[in-house]
Amino acid sequence: MAAGKSTPICANDLQVVQRLIDSLPFMALLLDTEHRVVAVNRAASRFFEETGRAGVAPGCTPSHCPALALGEEPHAGCPLEEARRTGSAAIEREAQDGATGRWVRLSLYRTALTSPTNGLELYLHIIRDITEEKHAAEDRAALEQRLLRAQKLDAIGRLAGGVAHDFNNLLTLILNYANFLARRLPENSPERDDAGRIVRAGQRAAALTRQLLAFSRREIASPRVIELNAVIGEVTKLLRRSLGEAIDLEAALEPSLWRVFVDPSHVEQLLLNLALNARDAMPRGGRLTVRTANTLVDDAAARRIGLSPGRYVELAVGDTGCGMSPEVLSHIFEPFFTTKERGKGTGLGLSTVYGIVTSAGGTVAVESALQQGTLFRVYLPATDEQPAVEIPEPSRTAPSQGETVLVVDDDEAIRALVVRILGDAGYSVLSAGDIGTALRCAQQHADQMRLLLTDVVLQQGTSGKDLATLLSNVLPHAPVLYMSGYPDDDLVQRGVIAAGLSFIAKPFSEGALLEKVREVLNSARRPDPGSGI
Repeated sequence: MAAGKSTPICANDLQVVQRLIDSLPFMALLLDTEHRVVAVNRAASRFFEETGRAGVAPGCTPSHCPALALGEEPHAGCPLEEARRTGSAAIEREAQDGATGRWVRLSLYRTALTSPTNGLELYLHIIRDITEEKHAAEDRAALEQRLLRAQKLDAIGRLAGGVAHDFNNLLTLILNYANFLARRLPENSPERDDAGRIVRAGQRAAALTRQLLAFSRREIASPRVIELNAVIGEVTKLLRRSLGEAIDLEAALEPSLWRVFVDPSHVEQLLLNLALNARDAMPRGGRLTVRTANTLVDDAAARRIGLSPGRYVELAVGDTGCGMSPEVLSHIFEPFFTTKERGKGTGLGLSTVYGIVTSAGGTVAVESALQQGTLFRVYLPATDEQPAVEIPEPSRTAPSQGETVLVVDDDEAIRALVVRILGDAGYSVLSAGDIGTALRCAQQHADQMRLLLTDVVLQQGTSGKDLATLLSNVLPHAPVLYMSGYPDDDLVQRGVIAAGLSFIAKPFSEGALLEKVREVLNSARRPDPGSGI
């Protein structure tokens, strides 16, 4: 067939083709070699009418629909030539809806046909609107990315939590024995100063482990219903003094903000971490904004940010700093990841924020670009509960009355330290390194024992809870005080000690341990039918 010439398709063939393409559930057009439309099915006609392209009809060329790329000039590699060479070709194109302005994604499949009657060369175009499929695929990809990141961070968190647990045992020994040593030395002794430096270094190390535990969601939390604005107001007072004059701090707090259920000290910590991170991103000054708002998260937004639909309180912290690249953004919540100079940061600030927020049932969304600043959006679940009325606790610092305490810990060094602290304070102390020894001690001294002080996790998969259950018949009225480098068993749900259980976290000081022991013993003396193990 000569170039530029076209032989009309015969009526019978056209009728067959029209019936065939009208039966298809998706758009279909038949074009000749000069790009003239030979046939259009009903699905395509409806689409063209709805998107302002009603002129696509038999006999015309679709050049007024360039987005569909149906009338491109033939050239090497174009879909038309590909279909002519191989028999078929597939591409994807975007088209704008003329009525709504909405961009849609179309899948075009071309296949070459030959009329059986006169050998006319034709091209069948199958077109599908795959916009929703693309959106669904993008949602799935985003979900998979969040899942992979969550799995990665969970693995890192487990490692960090385990390291913090073992390190807290060591810090308990270092801090307390350094204090013992300092007390025995004269006040003006250089060695006493050395011991004090050991204590201060240990306290800084303990602060680092607390950040690791916050990231890994294994830190003890004390959540309660709070007015978030009140906590933020106190923190911003501190920030105005510490950020410096070069940074303007703006606070815009929603006056009718919903309440949240979270540990207020954790809110202070995450806000300080975000603010200090913003300060470091603005070495020459800039603006730091803190905003709160009530937010209804619908299904679409929930999928995008990885939450369940519902009511949330949004805490937004934004800066006008240097911003972050996509590569940096993908790592910012990983512990020890930092872009700061060596010695200028631990890389735990944002990982701590992530751990705090996710342990409270929320999430953190981040928007940033190089030289365009950064915006952190913290979402916390809203609650209709009322804040609890706080009643001041009576003083519980009374001295020992010679009570007998059973100390159980499979770490011999920790056990010896606790025995020494309690013994020096006037308590009668029994100790055991395993459940069997503890049971024998309890049976032999059941009349004298007033408190069980046990580590949460013991040897061979046993726990302090198991021991407390076994002793419930022997010591029905003795309270239990648990201790651990981090809570990691069924006593703890999402980092919150179960109601009614007493706990002291390692590393603890001599004074903190004695105060907690006294508190538990005093509480046990109050009439309370449920105060036993």
